[in-house]
Amino acid sequence: MTFEEGQNYIILQWTGNAGGANLYGKTSDHAPSLVITTANASATTSYTVRFVDATSGNELKEPVIHEGALIGSSASASDDEKKAFKNDSNTKKYIYVTEGSTSEIANLVSNSESNIITLKFREAETWTYTLNAIYGETLLGTLETGSVFEGDSKYVTARNYYLSESTLVQASFSDRSYNTEIKPTENNYVKTINYTATDKTNVVFFSEAEDIVSLTPITSNYLPERFSGGKGAYAAESDKVITTLQPGKYRLAAHVMGTQSACTFTFKAGEQTVWERTTDSGSFYKGDGNIGDEFTITEATDIVLVAGGGDGSNNKVTNAVDFIYIQKTGESIITATTGEAGWISFSSAYNLTIPEGMRAYTATISGDAVTATEISESVIPANTGVLLRANSGEYTLTVATDATALTEENELEATGVDGKDVAANSYYGLAIVDATNKQVGFAPISAGKVGANKAILPANAAVKGRALPLVVDGQATGIWFVGNDAVSTDGPAYNLAGQRVADGYKGIVIRNGKKFLVK
Repeated sequence: MTFEEGQNYIILQWTGNAGGANLYGKTSDHAPSLVITTANASATTSYTVRFVDATSGNELKEPVIHEGALIGSSASASDDEKKAFKNDSNTKKYIYVTEGSTSEIANLVSNSESNIITLKFREAETWTYTLNAIYGETLLGTLETGSVFEGDSKYVTARNYYLSESTLVQASFSDRSYNTEIKPTENNYVKTINYTATDKTNVVFFSEAEDIVSLTPITSNYLPERFSGGKGAYAAESDKVITTLQPGKYRLAAHVMGTQSACTFTFKAGEQTVWERTTDSGSFYKGDGNIGDEFTITEATDIVLVAGGGDGSNNKVTNAVDFIYIQKTGESIITATTGEAGWISFSSAYNLTIPEGMRAYTATISGDAVTATEISESVIPANTGVLLRANSGEYTLTVATDATALTEENELEATGVDGKDVAANSYYGLAIVDATNKQVGFAPISAGKVGANKAILPANAAVKGRALPLVVDGQATGIWFVGNDAVSTDGPAYNLAGQRVADGYKGIVIRNGKKFLVK
């Protein structure tokens, strides 16, 4: 307390213990007494508070001089004066210690040089810390390592998600901030943030935007703690590739930040837009990400972030992408249906994996027959004509990223996605010769257009105009020769019902255990 010069004051001072008659809920054998004195402010003095190193006794900072203190009164250092402080260069911190300190003066005297309070401080230790992200027993990552002075704390911006075995795991944060406080209680202090699994499974790609090398990272000028990981990024000047996806069905999700100037962020898979959002008031705060519609790709495709974003219109919230993740929702597939005969000719614009229960063959014309050879690879290369064999039904062929060229000889040609125009008898196509007995062969194709995604055989001069049997594993699947001149005349002829027929019978006949197609 200071006093104004020329004024008289009444001073009330307790002496003894504050006990006696249960004062303040305490009892004591020595009752306190109240001393009332008067003093004139002309009898004032000053006192000094010093800040010294407890070890060396050196002054740590300029002393504080308190003027106008009344002679005979008491004085003590304030709580603020006992607070820890740092040197001018912020390289050292000092903490108040009671041992050796004189934190108060009972009676101030007129000689101000004698009125000294000495506060002693020790140098604070520097404590290192580590902030880890943990999922169960798994260390997801170290968010930060660093050091602070003993007794200090620090805020670190954590991450919203981590990817653990194709599932996103997430920590719980406040409504608007990813900040978490680190206040070490010892050196080598370790703090963990615990993450739990979400329903975001089958994640094939996840990244903080600032970690994607093609993007330009930027820290929000106003609220970095609202960005997962404290930063965001954008595609500067031109479109940037984020990742490359293999054939399949997917959904992309992302969170974008910024409202001061509206900015539209667009992700594309090839030429198709798969995610688009414009920043608004809802994107001012942190979020879990907006999920786009499902999209399908049938070949390896770049996922691209269209150019846009940046600093925005002022120094508040940056227009940037916070994080991105992509879930695989299914396979990109092509279906093939085999009929009662169990064979189809087939081609596709994509590499396709042969499904279980189906076999694929190449084909060549050899003499008066078509020879089928089973392929050794598990993937049918794109734009390759093949024969597929399986029990009657619909089969799913999954689009594959890569395919090895077939080593088996193959004369089959793919008709392509638009089909193929052919001249009469210039190509052979797979034909059902005996549906009852599920037997197929190759027959000449009339002039016209063959349907899309089929496989056909170019005819050669030796066989042009004649139907050919299909030989698999050295055995003909049915017939087979065409024309009466090829039919054996030895022995009786029967139809497929087992009835004997005359020599002029047209159709499939059986003679001597062999089948013939008679036109």
